[in-house]
Amino acid sequence: MRILHTSDWHLGRTLEGRSRLVEQRNVLEEMTSLCSEEAIDLVLVAGDVFDAYNPPAAAEELYYEYLERMADGGRRAVVVVAGNHDSPERIRAANPLAVRHGISLMGLPGDHLPGSVGVGRVRRLETGPGWLNLAIGEERVGIVGLPYPSESRLREVLSREMADEVRRGAYSDRVGSILKNAVESLDPSFPSILVGHFYVAGGIESESERPIHLGGALTVDAESIPAEFSYVALGHLHRAQRVGGFEHWRYSGSPLAYSFSEATRGDEVTLVDVGPDGVPEVRRSPLSGGIPLVKRRVKGWDSLSGVIEEVGRAWFDLEVEVDDTPSPELLARIRREYPEIVIIRVSLPRSRGRDAGPSLEDLTLEEQFRKFYLDREGTEPSSQLVELFLELVNEEGEEPT
Repeated sequence: MRILHTSDWHLGRTLEGRSRLVEQRNVLEEMTSLCSEEAIDLVLVAGDVFDAYNPPAAAEELYYEYLERMADGGRRAVVVVAGNHDSPERIRAANPLAVRHGISLMGLPGDHLPGSVGVGRVRRLETGPGWLNLAIGEERVGIVGLPYPSESRLREVLSREMADEVRRGAYSDRVGSILKNAVESLDPSFPSILVGHFYVAGGIESESERPIHLGGALTVDAESIPAEFSYVALGHLHRAQRVGGFEHWRYSGSPLAYSFSEATRGDEVTLVDVGPDGVPEVRRSPLSGGIPLVKRRVKGWDSLSGVIEEVGRAWFDLEVEVDDTPSPELLARIRREYPEIVIIRVSLPRSRGRDAGPSLEDLTLEEQFRKFYLDREGTEPSSQLVELFLELVNEEGEEPT
């Protein structure tokens, strides 16, 4: 059985206001082509399909279009679990239609889908709370699906203790018990697969994840995940990586880089071959549909065109070393001429001999904010923005000096 494992599409997400829908369509098109080229039997989507509970209509259209195309009328099975950015109800709402295409959608932990149904090569043999025994052609596989298991979605208070260590232990134990009960319900003669959206201790985070919780109390220890799984398909972390010390426990990573902190990573999906003995062979397949994210430091405004021409097609985060503070008119013109520059930061000389000026500690809070904004945006903040900042600080009980 050949599996395509993907996650964290974050459909509808932008990059500092720039739409990524064209790029998202491109990588989904690549995945769909891979399904045919690699003769994929099973597609696993491990959560965070959307970037928000209420995604734009165009993002929903991409989701439905490409799930249907990947399933190809029951040629292959598709299993989707909701992530922390997804509305569980939105993810699973299409189940009455999805089942006619060989697609299974799980929105909440413990979702129980109808069994003895199928289309084409795909059939659900037996089902239970959070698990499915599937037939895909001549192949058989047991799947445990665990959508994002927050306390609210589990509808449980796992610990009344406030200490992170205690809460983490209670959470990890509860997730472990859910997985243990589910895997014991699968047919032991089939290979078994876990597809889930949660944080396993030791995983490498990145800035673009922006979850409500990442790590901390909502962390699952590797020891809590049953060893019976032939493959563990995870979502939540945007960098592709193995966890738990096992080659077959994987985060597939997101198919696009969503922040400049991920500028050096590659876009990819994970392909897995599971034989009758349940032993997996894992490999990565690169994706090229996304526009690269590039961070550079350049000297002077005249260097912009050169670095953009050198790099080519990309989104840019540029720090420009200049001698004087640029005018708002100059920055506005640069943004018009170079729409591929997403972030432009101005770097001014830190000192000018004896006229270096006061240190940061000598500045008032308002002056520190003005300096930060100038360094970040290359222009002075408006008086309204400064007033708003000071109001927020005062609400927190800090008095500007």
